[in-house]
Amino acid sequence: RHPAVTVECVISDAQLDLIAERIDLALRTGQLADSSFVSRRIGPVGRVLVAAPAYLAREGWPQAPDELVGHRLLMHGVLPQWPLQQAGDVIRVDASHARLRANNLNTLRQLAVAGAGIALLPRFMVRDALADGSLQRLLPDHPPPDNHYYAVYPSRSHRPAALTALLDFIDEYGLAAQLA
Repeated sequence: RHPAVTVECVISDAQLDLIAERIDLALRTGQLADSSFVSRRIGPVGRVLVAAPAYLAREGWPQAPDELVGHRLLMHGVLPQWPLQQAGDVIRVDASHARLRANNLNTLRQLAVAGAGIALLPRFMVRDALADGSLQRLLPDHPPPDNHYYAVYPSRSHRPAALTALLDFIDEYGLAAQLA
């Protein structure tokens, strides 16, 4: 649609400084820090607990959230707890004992498929692995609550036309449905 527009995609799980890095748009998930940036909610991101069949055969299937404490957890970042739903409430499972932490969700997905442990990952990242059986869903009666994706950009008043076109494309493409 816009042949003069070029896109440079920077993929990082770190929260980059949009101004310093000269980034027009960031897609961020979770709780946003207060800032002077503009944020627009794109939609929910479904999440799921997963592990490889080889891991589960070796270590056993957790049957309740409190049994996760005895398992090898694959953590994203430094979050000490995993939120899970139980009887309409959100409970926090202690995950501080995780043996492996990574700052990249793709790395955690690969480790989970390789049988290294249990991971809490966005559903869209593991949809194929769940379908082909290389990952199994755990604790379906205690799903993690959805996260939310946001489009974040520095200013509402001086928004470049290319950014407006990209935001319109995100809406038209139905990115929210892809992430659910």
